[in-house]
Amino acid sequence: MASFRAEIRRLADDTFVHKEQAYIFQQDDIHETHCRVYNVLPSISAITEVAALCGVTYISNRENYSVHEKIFILFMISSLTYMLTEVRLGRLVTPNAQSLQYKQALFITSLVSTVGLIIFFLKHRLLCHDLAFSWFSLCEYVIASANMGFHVTVILDFPKEQLIVGNGLSALKVD
Repeated sequence: MASFRAEIRRLADDTFVHKEQAYIFQQDDIHETHCRVYNVLPSISAITEVAALCGVTYISNRENYSVHEKIFILFMISSLTYMLTEVRLGRLVTPNAQSLQYKQALFITSLVSTVGLIIFFLKHRLLCHDLAFSWFSLCEYVIASANMGFHVTVILDFPKEQLIVGNGLSALKVD
């Protein structure tokens, strides 16, 4: 348990330090949106989604079920809220964008799978139905896949941008 607390503490410290460094040294980058307008704060739903996903990953349901369950619920709410916001804004800003069609389909898939997830969770926890947990798990996989697919649509939103991952590349920043 002590090593688990140390790992969570290190993760929290690292996250805080990276966010603070980004806020100080890359202020323009963390507020950048496709609209190219002035922003002060990054999206809270996106931050909450990432933080909750990290929490669900590091806190297993066997170690601390009640915390894992609450963080999972937070992830689901923030994820669906983020998707809904992106779809609604997409309809206003870029109604003919190809990525919007994918985002809408992936949001609906995630929403329907969430309803299934809740139903099978209740069947498993309250009624102990055979295979209910397997169906719950399948819904989880569909939700995870839809969530990843939703975020991958950024490739369609920014077709001329490049993502470079490497070590020691900070000097290569191009404006």
